[in-house]
Amino acid sequence: MDQTTPRTAATIASDALRAIDDLNRATLNSGVEGWQEPGDAYRVITSLAIGGNSLIQTLEHVSRLLYDLRGQLASVDGTLQTENQVIGARGALRRARLDAESMEANLREALIFISGLRASSAVGPDATLPPQ
Repeated sequence: MDQTTPRTAATIASDALRAIDDLNRATLNSGVEGWQEPGDAYRVITSLAIGGNSLIQTLEHVSRLLYDLRGQLASVDGTLQTENQVIGARGALRRARLDAESMEANLREALIFISGLRASSAVGPDATLPPQ
């Protein structure tokens, strides 16, 4: 895709999934470059906490899209009432937002604990974490 073509929400979500998969692989084994110190964990958790807030907003936007499209939607198989499908989806998205809010709060709490750690054999400015 060239840079003049706008990226769609679905494409961006797919890119985010790939980035999370890459992060999962990068954090699999400790002791590798960039994944050796408490400061490395702190920076990753900081980004994930910020991402958690963005996820909450995105889930709200998806829910709002379904709300805005009501009346223009039809059930694919015709067995369910479309309104109930929209209500069900929006309810599930609301619960997902609550879970994302909880995740974000827990990540921020983890940052508090991680900020008090340093590698016992660490030398250099990256060994200790900045105060909160």
